[in-house]
Amino acid sequence: RDLSQDRKSEAANDKADSLEKRGVPLEVTAYKKALESYKAAIYVLSEAEASASVDDFDDDQVVGRNGDKRMNKHENDSERQKKTREQAKTSDELHQMREAKITVELHLADTLTCLGYCHDAKLDEYEKALMAYRESLSLYIRHVGRFHRMVSNALHNMGAIHVELQQWKEAATCYRQCLAIVKRKEEQERSEWAHTGRNAEEIVEGDQLSKSFTSSMNEDIAATLQCLGNSLAELGEYDASIACFQEVVDRLDSPVAIDEKVPLPPNAHVGEVLSQMASAHFKEASKLSQSLNWQCHMLIFSGTETKKSDDPH
Repeated sequence: RDLSQDRKSEAANDKADSLEKRGVPLEVTAYKKALESYKAAIYVLSEAEASASVDDFDDDQVVGRNGDKRMNKHENDSERQKKTREQAKTSDELHQMREAKITVELHLADTLTCLGYCHDAKLDEYEKALMAYRESLSLYIRHVGRFHRMVSNALHNMGAIHVELQQWKEAATCYRQCLAIVKRKEEQERSEWAHTGRNAEEIVEGDQLSKSFTSSMNEDIAATLQCLGNSLAELGEYDASIACFQEVVDRLDSPVAIDEKVPLPPNAHVGEVLSQMASAHFKEASKLSQSLNWQCHMLIFSGTETKKSDDPH
């Protein structure tokens, strides 16, 4: 065995770890600077939009007054056309500013997500990560709607943070909201595919794309159900937890294949989920056992006291 090679490998690993430790704070600082720049851009665009809106309102007032004047003094058509063009230009500028502001705010949301990931996965600063994820979530909901994939991703990230903080109720809430979004998306895609009018067994390009997407959603749903099941087990909601795990098994045990003629290998993930389901069953059984033992103890104790009271000696 080449010990010198082992030492070189260990030295390389130590160097890589050292570089990563020094690099993460620099990465966080870069993201924070990006946030400051995006927020500054949003402020400038907001001020410009407000100023343009005031100018547009003033032009409307002028047009109204000039309308009365035109009725009395017959203002020439060229002047009216000039003002109409100016109003149209102002309206276009306002639209462009609003579009630019939305784009910048979405970049801001993406940067907050990256910053949250740094605080979460690399620094274990969960409270800071949660703040970043919450801010990005509000921006995504505002601009892409609450049923968008980015919203479900943000909710899943927040759920993972609550798990790290052992805030099981909050984690379950996030996972439930995430699950509702991804299941809704799956149903929409399945409905669109069903209305194509093709036979489900036909393998054509359109069906391949649709089935591939459904399979992807299936994995996302299974992952979220597994996380929700673990959170519910920690809350003592064993029936709901076991139901989540069972749905995961059903989904992973019979995945949607693009080509049904090609057999799929067994999914090793199913074993992990079954183990977690067994753990939930065990915890439920232990809880029931403790409750039953307590009731038996109370009955025995009560019976002993009754015998003592009946015995005159």
